[in-house]
Amino acid sequence: MYAKPTAPEGPDHYGTLELEPDATDLMVQKAYRRLALIHHPDKQELAHAKDDSKFKKASATFSILAAYETRSNPDEKEEWEYQYPNVHEQWKKYRRDLADWERRTEAEEEAAAARARSRTASEAQERHRIIWLMGERERSRRIAQVEEAAIHESYWSLTISPNCICKACRKCRKREVYERRNHVPSPTPDEYAEYLQIN
Repeated sequence: MYAKPTAPEGPDHYGTLELEPDATDLMVQKAYRRLALIHHPDKQELAHAKDDSKFKKASATFSILAAYETRSNPDEKEEWEYQYPNVHEQWKKYRRDLADWERRTEAEEEAAAARARSRTASEAQERHRIIWLMGERERSRRIAQVEEAAIHESYWSLTISPNCICKACRKCRKREVYERRNHVPSPTPDEYAEYLQIN
């Protein structure tokens, strides 16, 4: 993240009034009145404005008023115009750097948002893959259990017992041992239902 540029110490009254240095007194008056109407707190919907917004509007009003008074006072105007070329260059550089900083900040925020969206999509894709794998294993397990039960019943006509030594029961116990040793996860009912929807 780039550091935000620091504003010059001296005010840019012409810039505050959105005027060029060769502006006439009439242009100054019109600019002052227009901006005062836009930024004056009394002209805002204060009921819907935040406190910091009201403060910024008031600060802008005072800056506009100071610029107007400086421009209207002959002595202050002469002194200001003597100093203005240097101040003007500083503010031009500041506004250029500020615009560049805002562009870079916006680009970084958009890139971060894009990375977040990509990460979310990747996580969803990975979850989809895991659900599918667990669902496939669970489906195979259920098919095997049905087949084992059918084989067992064909020999003994009894329910499967832990002590049974028929081929189906041995195969079932072997599969269960393998799943325990390898920590093969079983899907929850909701996850298996999701797997069925995927298929």
